[in-house]
Amino acid sequence: MRILHIVNRWSDGGVERFVEGLILSRVSDSFDQDILSICSPISLDAACGQYGPLVPNDSLWSFFAAGARLNAFLRENAYDVVHIHTNNASGFFFARAAKRAGVPVRIIHAHNSGLGMDAGSVKRAANRLLWTGYHGSETGRVACSRVAGEFLFRDASFMLVNNGVDTEGFRFSGVARSRFRGRYGIPSDAFLVGCVGSLVPVKNHRRAVSIFRELVARRSSATLVFIGDGELRALLEAEVDRQGLNGKVVFAGLVDDMREAYSALDVVLHPSFYEGLPMALVEAQCNGAPVVASDSVTEEVRLTDGLERLSLDSPDAVWADALLGAERLDPESALKAIHDKGYSKEDVVSGLIELYRSAIVALGARS
Repeated sequence: MRILHIVNRWSDGGVERFVEGLILSRVSDSFDQDILSICSPISLDAACGQYGPLVPNDSLWSFFAAGARLNAFLRENAYDVVHIHTNNASGFFFARAAKRAGVPVRIIHAHNSGLGMDAGSVKRAANRLLWTGYHGSETGRVACSRVAGEFLFRDASFMLVNNGVDTEGFRFSGVARSRFRGRYGIPSDAFLVGCVGSLVPVKNHRRAVSIFRELVARRSSATLVFIGDGELRALLEAEVDRQGLNGKVVFAGLVDDMREAYSALDVVLHPSFYEGLPMALVEAQCNGAPVVASDSVTEEVRLTDGLERLSLDSPDAVWADALLGAERLDPESALKAIHDKGYSKEDVVSGLIELYRSAIVALGARS
């Protein structure tokens, strides 16, 4: 069986870690899995085909050109399954290209519950038109959470697929904790708060800086670390300077070993405006790191007793109190909770492989 995972843009987010987990999983060794990125190059240390970009950017012209180029690519490369990972209705457009190319199984995977903070009237109208014109080209629908599925698929049925993680790979380590802190010059006794994710508007990092300023007034040893990179880095650096927090905030950028990062944190702060089901919060809970997140993030992400959801309307003082009251979970209890709720990578990959197999068998039975 040959499987092609399609993403619009390859970055350092949860979708990419999900796809990477599928590619690297031992469960899927008997399958050929490749990745194609529509408008950005792929950087992944894995023995798989890595293709793209098909177009130089995500402009309107490039988008429609990508459809034709994807169709041509799929005609030249025979795949049994295309698994399209998307945040919007562009997934239906790419599924139509795959259908015309003769790919038998076309799965659309919803990974988010909204279009983005920068979604103006044109983007929303385009999303409606794409849904109206191309939905129905898929043979299967899956989503990372109920709210993400309802956003993209509306009244159509879909299957929930958890954002699985390598549980042992995120187990807490005292050695890793010390190593990470030492690398960035963070004192061992600092109260370390982490924001994990791309530096993009939806993550609401400016609010995180505001909350952190309130926290510093209560705990002088507090330090904030941003783990990830993105378009808002310069703006956030300026905001940190404006708030007089220089020397208290670390911009770590992209981190190779997230086990070290989560182990180093005392609490994860996640005030996002909305998301599907953030991989970072699954990983953090697997490590035992407590999480304080906005209630705009789906309740389904509460996998342990170590996660608290707060309204974005709550004042910074309430958020600061929650951060100070957060306590790490026992490592074994954390791992057990992730396994029991079906978020281990092995369970998720096995479920997807069975989905691919059953879809092909069903198509064969109908032909």
